[in-house]
Amino acid sequence: MIIGFDAKRAFYNSTGLGNYSRTLIEELAVYFPENEYHLFTPKNSTLFPFENLPAPHFHVHENTSIWPDVYWRSRLMAGAASQHNIQLFHGLSHELPAGLGPRGIKSVVTMHDTLFMDFPRDFKPIDRAIYKKKWAKACQQADIVVAISEATKARLQHYFNLPEERVKVVYQSVSESFANPPDQQEIINTRFKYLLPDNYLLFVSSIIPRKNLKNVLEALRIMNDPPPLVVIGKGGKKRRRMQRLASKYGLVVLWPEVDSTKELQAIYHSASAFIYPSLGEGFGIPIIEAQMSGVPVLTSNISVMPEVAGEAALYFDPKSAESIAESIEIIFHDDALVKSLIHLGKQNVTRFSGKACAERMNEIYVSLL
Repeated sequence: MIIGFDAKRAFYNSTGLGNYSRTLIEELAVYFPENEYHLFTPKNSTLFPFENLPAPHFHVHENTSIWPDVYWRSRLMAGAASQHNIQLFHGLSHELPAGLGPRGIKSVVTMHDTLFMDFPRDFKPIDRAIYKKKWAKACQQADIVVAISEATKARLQHYFNLPEERVKVVYQSVSESFANPPDQQEIINTRFKYLLPDNYLLFVSSIIPRKNLKNVLEALRIMNDPPPLVVIGKGGKKRRRMQRLASKYGLVVLWPEVDSTKELQAIYHSASAFIYPSLGEGFGIPIIEAQMSGVPVLTSNISVMPEVAGEAALYFDPKSAESIAESIEIIFHDDALVKSLIHLGKQNVTRFSGKACAERMNEIYVSLL
């Protein structure tokens, strides 16, 4: 197959959509090296060292026209794909260029979430308007819409009235590097650098209202002997607001600004438990990172969290500080439960392997050609 990708995020974004794009392309190259892969991006970068991938037929196409990148990406990319005999084009992040269908090019688009509609207060009005227009157009245009979870699929069908047969679920894969324990010296150095206590509860997420850190602080406040909390996540003013609240409650909360993935892995592996109290997600990658790291997971009993965490988590009502506090109390005092959750977590993460993701996506490609 000759496959084209809107690879802007792979070359531009260091996290989130960028990780998804790079990881999927890498997995396809590993498991299906016979395909020909064409990456379309306004500009190349060192963020994605595709030259190291095992597939021999890799090509990167930049915007060499006189037109602005945004116009090239939305209006001219289909023509560029046609010039390179692309059979199937995959928009990796909610968008597709116009004009694929008339050129006989099949299309797939990955939709990661509908959070801008589910939680409108977390997004600027202008961003919501742009996203809604782009999301709707991509869903209408694509031959197949890929949702990264069943929960996301349901929301897409709710908002965009998509027929069942046009929406397929392909779970996101997660970097398997989290499954490998960091070097012991790396753990020691990281713990010393950030003054991490012997036992702590870990929170990894951006700090916005939907992520629900406030209710975790409320839960710790009402506990008799709350564990230290380590918070890793950016948030600007919202982060500073949570810092003031933690100080007001007299809680032991550390806010390390982690410098590398290795440090993050060391912090995961050193944690006593991981908490993910979100009110809504498209997927919830930190849950899998924690399970890969051998850490027991506490998480919300709503949205996509039960789908992703499976039987390998202790669930709570994220809107109830009392429910969260009870779960934290249990996880820090029930050793048998902790061992069980760690064991089940290691089993659960096999659902999100790179091989499984690549095989499922390739099946979809083949079905369209």
